[in-house]
Order: sequence, then C-alpha cells, then structure tokens
Amino acid sequence: ERALSGGQEAPRATGSVPLAPPLPPTTSGVMAFISLSKLDAACKMCIGIYLGSLVKGDLGQSMRSKQPVAGELAARIPATLELAVAAGILFTVVGVGLGVAAAVWRNRWPDHVIRVISLLGVSTPSFWLGAGVILVFSVRFRLLPVAGRGSLAFLVLPTVTVALDGIALLARLVRASLLEV
Repeated sequence: ERALSGGQEAPRATGSVPLAPPLPPTTSGVMAFISLSKLDAACKMCIGIYLGSLVKGDLGQSMRSKQPVAGELAARIPATLELAVAAGILFTVVGVGLGVAAAVWRNRWPDHVIRVISLLGVSTPSFWLGAGVILVFSVRFRLLPVAGRGSLAFLVLPTVTVALDGIALLARLVRASLLEV
C-alpha cells in the first residue's frame, strides 16, 4: 500500500532525466524527492496529506519548473479567459447566423450545406481539427502563426478550433428551434 508514483516520478523530478541522453538517477536524489513529496507514507496517508494541502490552497510544486502550481495556473488565466471569450463570441455569432440561415432556406441548398458542415463540425475531434488547421494555415500556406501570444493573429487558430464544435451544435439547435415555431 505504498505510493508507487514516487519511485517512478522521482528521476524526472530530480532533474536526472534530461532531454539529452538520460543519466541514471542518484539514490540520494530519489530518496530526497520521495521524502520531500511525502511519498514514503502509505497511499491513504499520501491522499490525506494532499487533500489537506489542497484545502489550504497549496497545489504543490511543479515538477517541471519547480515553482508553485498555483502561481503557474494564475499566470495562464488571462490567456485562457481571452481564448474562452473569443471562442464564445465566435460560436454564438456564427452558430446563430448559420442556424437562422438554415431555417430560412429550409430544404434548399444553403440548408443542406449548413447541415453537412454542422455534422462535420460535431463529428470532428478537436485534437484532429487543431492539428489540421495548423498544418493547413501555418505550415502549408504560412498565413497564421502556430503558437504564441500578442496579436489577434495568434488567437485565430485556437479560437476556431475551440469554437467549431459549439458553432455546429448551436447552428443545429437554432435551426430546429426556429422550424418548430
């Protein structure tokens, strides 16, 4: 009933597994990590220690940056909110617009095209769509940056990737709701 993850994560956390050829972890480094992380206790005790720290707002220390996790999360909240707001605006405007257009031109070619696009949008996994838009718009045509932050160009690909599923669902919902009336 001992925590097994300490022995598995300790070499990486002690910095003895670099990107270059891996070096074997030192016994003292592994033991220090296990002791510092309180992984030498029974599993139930480890969970209790973690939950107690969580209640106090202590999310622990990042194994990668060696910084407090709460600080790492707080630093990324502005970018997350920026993406969420942009995707919300995009999927609301486009989803409602497509749904209204599909209802107005019911059983005509615009309706059929919008329904097929909606079906593809709902069916396409976000991770596949994200890789696809990067390959097409960043790698192939070099129109948009792959990653980063600073201008609206950096926001386009992630916003489209996040919003497409919502656009497809909202367009179908708005069309169905308008046709019921």
